[in-house]
Amino acid sequence: MTDLSIADANVFKEWREEERVYLEGLQKEPITETLEMEYYQKLVNLHASGHDLDTACAAWIQSTPKSMSSRSRDTTMSLETACQHTLKCYEKDLRVAQDLET
Repeated sequence: MTDLSIADANVFKEWREEERVYLEGLQKEPITETLEMEYYQKLVNLHASGHDLDTACAAWIQSTPKSMSSRSRDTTMSLETACQHTLKCYEKDLRVAQDLET
């Protein structure tokens, strides 16, 4: 306590009382802070969707007629489907983030 320049243990009781009064005053989170946290989370989701989209499309683009065998048509179609699915997820996350910007 002396290292922190605290006179006596009663200071802790005062701090606790001040904190209690402060927390009771916060009946609900401030709207701007809530919106900022939500917007940040949507941007994190958008970034993750963008990374997933890049990965899925890169795998699909690497398929060439030369690299395809007789059975790889199904593989190529599944890669294209995965790319389309991740594109839709990315576009959804982008719309949500843009909605919060307005």
